[in-house]
Parts: sequence; structure tokens; C-alpha cells
Amino acid sequence: MEPARIRSDTDSGKEETAIGSQVPSATAAQLQHPHHVQSTGDNKTKKPTENDGIINGAVAMQRWQILAKALNGKKTNALNLSPVSTRRFTSLGLLKHQPALDGIPIEADVTWHEYICNSGSKEIIINIRLLPKEVSFDSIFGFNNTGNVCIWPSEEVLAYYCLKHRSMFSGKRICELGGGMTCLAGICVAASSSATYVEITDGNENSIKNVRHIVKNNQKRNIFGDTEVYARSLRWNNDLDSFKCPEKFDYILCADCLFFEEARLDLIDTINYLLKPGGEALVFAPTRKNSFNEFLHLASSVFLCSVAERYDDDVWNRHLELQCHNSNIYNKDLHYPVMMLLQKPDDSSNHQIDTLPN
Repeated sequence: MEPARIRSDTDSGKEETAIGSQVPSATAAQLQHPHHVQSTGDNKTKKPTENDGIINGAVAMQRWQILAKALNGKKTNALNLSPVSTRRFTSLGLLKHQPALDGIPIEADVTWHEYICNSGSKEIIINIRLLPKEVSFDSIFGFNNTGNVCIWPSEEVLAYYCLKHRSMFSGKRICELGGGMTCLAGICVAASSSATYVEITDGNENSIKNVRHIVKNNQKRNIFGDTEVYARSLRWNNDLDSFKCPEKFDYILCADCLFFEEARLDLIDTINYLLKPGGEALVFAPTRKNSFNEFLHLASSVFLCSVAERYDDDVWNRHLELQCHNSNIYNKDLHYPVMMLLQKPDDSSNHQIDTLPN
């Protein structure tokens, strides 16, 4: 089977965007039939330049300085890097939020924010606990600490997409993988939909401790209604034998979890293990050079795959606006999440990878 890649296809009638997109437009409606995947095409990686080496070296030096401080028992600001850091861009600004004031415990170095979410005719306020933007030795060497400090754009977009399509989760069992310090998407699903059960997970113990605070606070405020919500630590593949899962999940949620090459097969195994036949995984991640395509190639041997770059008009328009006015900090390859839909085949289905129809 040839590797499946996202590509441009102007010859078949799919539009090529003015910004030179390599991925054809697709609507959310097309993703309701996830038995297709974009066919192969050339995906050339940009040749490194001398300037790239200088920038990468500067970032590496700064990260070693952070590590040195942590090893000496000092806390240091993980985001206090020079302008060469790719972490300067933090949000697409899709979700309204503000500091929470009412009913919030007073804690040193911790902030709570109210995320204001529309759920049909009513507005829901979700309280999210944010950890200090500092790192210590324990957090650096905890399992997969990447989500410990911030809400990544992919998590923000996944949460936004789930809020707009909340009806699809009604009466379903949902699991979020690698949700970081907030598991924002899973929390939003639990608060806005009529899901039966939502399980939110991450492999980092510090993240899950924080998520449990978030769940407890919102449960006290009856934000989740009749939806059962549970947070637990889960390291992909390694913990599956001990993972108590009496009933499989209808949907898996996953944001920006594709960049570690050594973890991709474990993530695929975990999704396959947790999904029921016919279940679907919503995966949002930037292309990040070739990491997206490499994961897609591996996933297409197990799942029925669909890919869309333009899956929501509001998200797409915000992306175009950022490219136009914030190109100094916004990088599409690093910050714009592409949507990948993985469906676990029914036992009776014929697993085949095709091209999206014209």
C-alpha cells in the first residue's frame, strides 16, 4: 500500500488556496463518510538553510539554560525564550475567556480562567485551572511534559470544533488522549453535549492532577449535568494491559500528539484498542514538516482515513487573518491544525483507502 499524504489536487477540481495550500478544501460534511483518504503526492521538505541552523542553535542553548536552572532546583519561565522561539504564538483566539473571580480557591502560583462556551440556546461557563508558566526538574522529566504549560492551538481548535458539533456526541462514550494540563476539548464535550461518559487522559501525572482539580470544580457547579467525567493517567500502549475499559469508546479526541516519532505507533495502537468497531478518532495537528503525513501513512494501514484542511469557515478565516497580519509569529506549518478522521473498520467492512471524490 502506498503512503497516504495530504496534497493539492487542482486538476480534479479541488481548489488550491491563494496561500499555496498543499491540502484540498473539505467540509465537515465530507468527513461524515470517513472511508477515503487523500492519495499520494510529493511532499518535499524545505532544505535547511544556514539561518535555520543559527535559529535552532539559539533555541537549543536557551532550552539547556532552562534545564540547568531546573537541575539546580530553580523554577524558570518556560515561555521566556527569545524571539526565535516557535512558542511565541499561543492562540487563534477562538474561545472567549477571562480570569475567574467567583467560587475559586485561592492558590499560590495558580490562575483560574472562565471559558465561555455556547451550547445551543444557553451559555456555559467552564472553569479551567492554569498552572504557573514555570518548569521544574520533575515536570521536565515527567512523561511527555509538552502539554504541561500551555493550551496549544490544536487543543483550542479541537475544543472549538467539538462545541460546534456537540450533537454528534449525544449518548456516546468519549475519550481524550494526550489532553495536557487542561484536557480542554474533553471538558468542553462533557459540559456542552449529552454524552454518556467522558474520560480525559494524559501521560503526565502533573497534568492529570491539574485536570482532576478542573473536573472537581466544574462538577461542584453541575456543569456536566448527567455526563459522567473521569480523569486518569494513561501512557499510550504501556498502560493498556492495566487500563480498565469494560466498554469501548465511540469517539477518541486527540490534539497535537503526532510530533514524537517514537510514540506514533503506540498512539495508533491505543486508539485502535479503545475504539469500538465503527468508532471514530478526531485528530487535530499541524503538518509540522512531514510529521502529519508520516502518522497518516501509519494510521492508514489500520483505519479508514479522511483529511481536511478547511473544516470550519471561522477557523479558516482566522488562519487567513493571522497569515496576513501576524506572519512574524504565526507559522501555518507549526500552528494551523489539519483535521484527520480515523474510523475503526467494522469486522465485516472491507478496509480500503481511496481518494476523496471530486
